[in-house]
Amino acid sequence: MKNRIQQVMLNRGMSQKEFSRATGISPASLSSIFNGRTAPTIKHADALHRAFKELNMSWLIFGEGEMYGTPGMS
Repeated sequence: MKNRIQQVMLNRGMSQKEFSRATGISPASLSSIFNGRTAPTIKHADALHRAFKELNMSWLIFGEGEMYGTPGMS
């Protein structure tokens, strides 16, 4: 899920700081996730879903389907 979170950030053209503000995930948590020190949780996935409603949760969590489009778990 770490790589998919990074993909969302890059796809949106956001810096880590901007992404943190948009999602409510602290910069320290994002850094830990991106550096592999911490595994992303369902709470992180939920924060992304709240910030980006069109994000496909099945893609984010399981890597299934497309990044955007089909609504996943809400």
